[in-house]
Amino acid sequence: MESQEIINRENNCISTSRRARAGWNPEPRTDQLREYIEIFCRCSLEACEKRDQKGIYKKARAGDIPEFTGISAPYEEPENPEITIETDRETIEEGVRKIISYLEENGFIKRGQSEFLKAVST
Repeated sequence: MESQEIINRENNCISTSRRARAGWNPEPRTDQLREYIEIFCRCSLEACEKRDQKGIYKKARAGDIPEFTGISAPYEEPENPEITIETDRETIEEGVRKIISYLEENGFIKRGQSEFLKAVST
């Protein structure tokens, strides 16, 4: 698959289309991958452009970068992510809390074991 559609590093998968996500099969990696958890980091296009320090959105809008996700190529939100983080509305800490809470509630880590949560709760 094209790198635009899916990037798989160690046990992480990043994709920009439902087709890529639907075609990704974790089964060959079951020795390393206990469960697939889809985390959707939602951010408005306006916020992405505002955060862009390298000017790539401006280049994409000018047509200098073809097939740029969200500008000249579609981005398809996941249909049923386990976790959704609103990165333009939530702090980094709030997003991390959501992930850790999910991991605790689903038995991946024990409640109260996260050093991050201990640090930000004090």
